[in-house]
Amino acid sequence: MSSLFKKLHQQFRLNILIGIITNRATVGKIFIYFHIFDNLSTKIHKFVIQIHNCGIEYFKDMDKTLISYRIFESPCGNLSIGSLDGKLCMCDWTDGNRHQRNISRMKRLLNAEFVLESTPAIETAIAQIEEYFAGTRRQFELPLLLTGSEFQKTVWAALQNIPYGITTTYTDIALKCGKERAVRAIANAIGANALSIIIPCHRVIGVNGTLTGYAGGIIAKQRLLTIEGISQPQFMGQP
Repeated sequence: MSSLFKKLHQQFRLNILIGIITNRATVGKIFIYFHIFDNLSTKIHKFVIQIHNCGIEYFKDMDKTLISYRIFESPCGNLSIGSLDGKLCMCDWTDGNRHQRNISRMKRLLNAEFVLESTPAIETAIAQIEEYFAGTRRQFELPLLLTGSEFQKTVWAALQNIPYGITTTYTDIALKCGKERAVRAIANAIGANALSIIIPCHRVIGVNGTLTGYAGGIIAKQRLLTIEGISQPQFMGQP
């Protein structure tokens, strides 16, 4: 096998894996693509899995940390649920630019790549999220891995203190973080939260009661607040 062919072969495998791990393609979708042209479905499926596994070994050879993830179809949209070393590191809405920014940040800070596979930590998280949507869970009991700057982690810690069924404002979060003049930076850190629902950034609204932005979309934010019994803003500190 020539060196050129080896390089092309390696790049082909890597491109397919990148398509899988960046949500541009899934194993199921690639299976369908090949199935259109070939009836040997079992062999094709094995081929795709082999490519996936080759990619995993490729990243291991590069000394990359491997973050496992799977897509969960929630009632409000698709969530990418990821774990590393038994800890949940991602519960992120897949639509929009914020998701790609969160993925890029995690890859950079953890020297990591994403691998499409489930883990016990991911399955536990999904079970608890389903209970949340069913209205039977108010608190999550999951080990978390926060990936960000110290400032971002401070903001995310403040979000975790917002009780179920209660809203707060960006200004209030800024005050709690001792950064009352950095409301915009606080808002950016909230927007960078890669653990939606688990770290409840949906409970942060505008001073005038408007929902403002949300990575999952305003409709999803309203749905989450409705699940928690919030039809009108009930701010922290109010009776």
